[in-house]
Amino acid sequence: MHEFTGRHILGELYGVSFEKVNNLDIMENLLRRGAEAANATICGTIVKKFKPQGLSILILLSESHVSVHTYPEKESIFFDIFTCGIKCKPYKFVEVIENELKPSEKNIKVVERGNKNAT
Repeated sequence: MHEFTGRHILGELYGVSFEKVNNLDIMENLLRRGAEAANATICGTIVKKFKPQGLSILILLSESHVSVHTYPEKESIFFDIFTCGIKCKPYKFVEVIENELKPSEKNIKVVERGNKNAT
């Protein structure tokens, strides 16, 4: 058994604003606010803006990572948030993302990783 724990959240949001999910500044700011709310520490960011639309953003955290892929033409976004330890609260990330993007439909899955009894 491993002596660590982590939480992995996989999300799909549908019915989101094309303008928001195709705007790099808005999405990168949103993820930075999510990191702050989740008590996560950002180490670095990689972004890719696709033509004619779409974004991929990867944020390396001290606690692990966040990745987001947007599909503006489908008014959709997929995200992956993984955090280790008990200090970081990845659900706060999800709250910030949902509150800003206001999806009409969502599918969120949570995977508990490692030893749930670890301190």
